[in-house]
Amino acid sequence: MHLGAVQQGEKAVVIDDVVATGGTLSAAIKLLERMGAEVVECACVIGLPDLKGKGRLNGKPLYLLVEPRFSLVEECTNSQICKNVCKLGDGGDHRP
Repeated sequence: MHLGAVQQGEKAVVIDDVVATGGTLSAAIKLLERMGAEVVECACVIGLPDLKGKGRLNGKPLYLLVEPRFSLVEECTNSQICKNVCKLGDGGDHRP
């Protein structure tokens, strides 16, 4: 982000394609707040709630367009889903 892109006190919405662990959204919120903006909410096209990314957003509202119909934790024993979705790729049982 270039200097002067955000002015002190401006309101901002952070939009991303996917929220998984919340790392990218959290970093964007911190950067905007350091620049003086007030982040009022976040929005993503796809949300993976099993990875608990919403918990890293410091209470900011999160709007999602799509959520999976299955739980990644429950389906991770299926090696094809594990390779394609959770990216652990070992097909193992990753349930807690």
